[in-house]
Amino acid sequence: MKNNSSKIFALVALVFIAAASRLVPHPFNFTPIGGMALVGAAYFPKRWMSFALPMLAFWLSNLFLDNVTYHQENSNFIWFSSIWSYISFGLIILLGFYSLRNQRITPLKVGPSAVAASTIFFLVTNGAILFQNPPLYPLSWSGLVSSYIAGVPFFGNAIVGDLFYSFVMFAVMEWSFQKSNIFQNDANEVSKF
Repeated sequence: MKNNSSKIFALVALVFIAAASRLVPHPFNFTPIGGMALVGAAYFPKRWMSFALPMLAFWLSNLFLDNVTYHQENSNFIWFSSIWSYISFGLIILLGFYSLRNQRITPLKVGPSAVAASTIFFLVTNGAILFQNPPLYPLSWSGLVSSYIAGVPFFGNAIVGDLFYSFVMFAVMEWSFQKSNIFQNDANEVSKF
């Protein structure tokens, strides 16, 4: 049980440190969003933790960004920003379940999962712009295409950011498994809900 508690503590620390990195200046969309979701899905011993803990870190960092960094005078406190960001984050966690959980972690598995994470976030959040009130684009096929075209300049940074943070976060976890006996990357240890 001590091993499992230490593993959970290390994962929570890694995910929350990654979330905090969103608060320091960085290029647009060069963020740890994909890495947080994929690492959580791959390593937390219980599936509910894989959703709840990265989602909590994501929400807390959004809370700070929405109400401090991007706060505008005379605006209301924002408890919960775009639902579409959270939906895409949840989909990335599901991707991590199917592509990385209970598997031997290699760069050849992490890389495609990180690119897929960026793609999911791009497709969901840019597609959802049509449902904003007031809409930024016409509710039509051309409006959807315009939304995706407008997001393309940011998509490259998202891919590079997700690759960078995913490789770093997975490397930290795999290194800790190899260097410390408090971690046991044993598939039998991972339980379902």
